[in-house]
Amino acid sequence: MIYYWANKDSIRIMRNALDDFAGLSGLVINPEKSLVFLSGVHNELKTSLQDLLGFRLGSLPIRYLGVPLISIRLTYSNCKPLEEQILSRIKLWTSASLTYVRRLQIIKSILFSIQVYSPLLYY
Repeated sequence: MIYYWANKDSIRIMRNALDDFAGLSGLVINPEKSLVFLSGVHNELKTSLQDLLGFRLGSLPIRYLGVPLISIRLTYSNCKPLEEQILSRIKLWTSASLTYVRRLQIIKSILFSIQVYSPLLYY
């Protein structure tokens, strides 16, 4: 993720830096997988900035590395699927014959991962 000012000069500088990086490293940005997100920009400028970068225009909410990115504060309803997933896991572990220490270990490792990378967290 790269954050930049939404003006033509800044975008040209960023594009040149990305091209220089590609030339030096051999790692080329895939425009099919890349998106540009613009906020507070009128449509004419959006189109010209999108053309300069060569990326498709994206819109929030999306997932980045499994983590939801949204432009507003999370609400209870956003987190409800995550809560249900965690509670269902806990119910499975309490019915199994696990020691207290093992349950604690599972909670620390697995439940923390679920809350960070939950695929069920919808917007």
